[in-house]
Amino acid sequence: MNKLLMFFITVAILLSVLTIPATALLNGDINVNDKIDARDYVLLKRAYFETYKLTQTQQALADINGNGKIDARDYLLLKRAYFGTYTISHLDRATLGEDILLSYVSTTNQSVCATKEDFLASAGYYKDGKLQDYMFDSFIFLCQPNFLYGWNSDGSSYLKPYTKSDWQNYITSAEFAANKNINALDAAVGELKHQLNDPNYKAKVYMTLFYPVPEVTSFGIVNGKNLNLSVLEDRYAAMEWMVDESIEQFNSHNYQNVELAGFYWFCEEMYEPYADGAKIAKHTTDYVRSKGLKTVWCPYFGATRYANWKPLGFDIAAMQANYFPSHHSDWPNAGGSERLDQIANAVRLYKIGVGMELSDIQSESIKIFKEYMSAAITKDFYVTNHIYYMDIGPSLVSTIAKSTDAYTRSTYDELYKFLNRTLTADEII
Repeated sequence: MNKLLMFFITVAILLSVLTIPATALLNGDINVNDKIDARDYVLLKRAYFETYKLTQTQQALADINGNGKIDARDYLLLKRAYFGTYTISHLDRATLGEDILLSYVSTTNQSVCATKEDFLASAGYYKDGKLQDYMFDSFIFLCQPNFLYGWNSDGSSYLKPYTKSDWQNYITSAEFAANKNINALDAAVGELKHQLNDPNYKAKVYMTLFYPVPEVTSFGIVNGKNLNLSVLEDRYAAMEWMVDESIEQFNSHNYQNVELAGFYWFCEEMYEPYADGAKIAKHTTDYVRSKGLKTVWCPYFGATRYANWKPLGFDIAAMQANYFPSHHSDWPNAGGSERLDQIANAVRLYKIGVGMELSDIQSESIKIFKEYMSAAITKDFYVTNHIYYMDIGPSLVSTIAKSTDAYTRSTYDELYKFLNRTLTADEII
């Protein structure tokens, strides 16, 4: 009789897991009802003994000690929590995937570049005009595609043959533009952390790495040699120079409110016209890691070698779905809502993150971004890495934060909850 009763209890538990919506994430709360109970205990025990397969979100919640697997320590901690001899705190953002906002910069068009005011509403979360908390804590500074790419008459692209001086000018004039971009972020975060009484907080910065075009036979002097980028070793040397130059310029500013976290690989594919793209990526990611920093990649949907992001050495990768509104249906590689299911499959298969895309503040674009958030919750790419394409970045976030339109503004509040993994699907308007 006892065995039969236990059987029906277990069945009831497993059925309930399939129907209970996601809520505020608590380590150990595997059935997601914001408390540690017998259901969680049974599920983790079965997962530990490999008689039940958890979803990705459940796996993250069951990994109480944060070491990437379900082990005896997790089982012990949950057992102690269930019996009231140990308290488990809510899931810390540090144990979640990264959430990184793309922030576009320009050497010529200052309207593209983000200001302190833009960053206040994207690095900080405001409600009713008052600062409540931090918002995004990580930012990628990158150029617009037309800066690096040219376009052939047949619509195909090519990389512009830039030299060392072009790369250096981009770093100095765009990423470190006076009162804009990285400098503006540092100023904004300084103000935010003062108001929040959090003197040790720093936002994370990722700078951009370009691709060394082999047609450039006179790149410039590096370590006493004029590099010829048709030679693979010289392309390696060019990439190392850009890493070193970026680090040196960043450190020269002695920032108090931002820290260099790593580098963003600008090409959204392993650039196929050049056979050595993957070799250069791997050499570069190894070199960046030797500096104690990370590398980030955001391939377009179905890009070459996206499934090999880990062997290529990237620490963080997020694939775009390229699900765009109808007024952007002519954008490259555009697809429909089916992409959300396809991207969810890629997350499960390759542990890759997801590019979250909001192309502008038109209502259809906002509706699609809300679909992205809903899909992340319901299709199990909530706790993974996310890279956010939101038009040119912080200025769009600032626009939706200050919008008087309730539907537009709701996106900002929902995004804040999404970043903290406390948003539920039924809260999305």
